[in-house]
Amino acid sequence: MKKALIASLLSLLGPGLGQIYNREHKKGWLLIVAAAILFIVPTVWIMKGVGPIDPASDPLEVQAVVLASAAQHKHTLNMVTFVFLGLWAYSITQAYFKGRELSAKEPPAPEES
Repeated sequence: MKKALIASLLSLLGPGLGQIYNREHKKGWLLIVAAAILFIVPTVWIMKGVGPIDPASDPLEVQAVVLASAAQHKHTLNMVTFVFLGLWAYSITQAYFKGRELSAKEPPAPEES
């Protein structure tokens, strides 16, 4: 049961970490890459929509432009967010159940006298 808890907590920290702890390296790295893509692509997309920013510009103006760009694509960003949260939830639950399965297969620890 301890293995399942550790795997779940690692997946809570980042999708795929619990899978790597459970020695499912391919699945773990696939989840890490998918989570990174779901984070990086929308960020780049918003920044591309904002355009070049003059370093001397007012931070409040930059914030207003970024918020306007995000509001323009809010439905798509919401969809990406829900996909990311689903991926994260899948990672946590899958790591927990695989960790439980692995714990059940381990021989019991010898008792000390």
